[in-house]
Amino acid sequence: MSINSHGIENLSQKMENKKFSIFLLVATILIVSTSANKTYIVGDEKVFKYPPGQNVMLADWAHYKGCMKNDLAEVLTTGNDEVTLGRAGEHYFTCTVDDNCQKGQKLFINVICPHVKPK
Repeated sequence: MSINSHGIENLSQKMENKKFSIFLLVATILIVSTSANKTYIVGDEKVFKYPPGQNVMLADWAHYKGCMKNDLAEVLTTGNDEVTLGRAGEHYFTCTVDDNCQKGQKLFINVICPHVKPK
């Protein structure tokens, strides 16, 4: 069996797509696993570390849920971003690169105020 150069390019592209999919899965697991079991209080910082070419958008509920870009939202791009969680309530973060958000690269954090007793 012989593979022509077109076949090698297709195979190479498929391998790159799989590597990227694996990266997204690992990135999503890391983001979720490092935040899922943590209680955040007002004033805490969340650090986002990610490779070049990715980003983190500070989103609202609608843009988080629909994985939509928001031209008015702050988008972080350094790969080592610190976000101060300065208010109690829900905080939403998404990646706006390609369809990463639709593939699960997004994060929801509920921040509590230590001076208010939960109902």
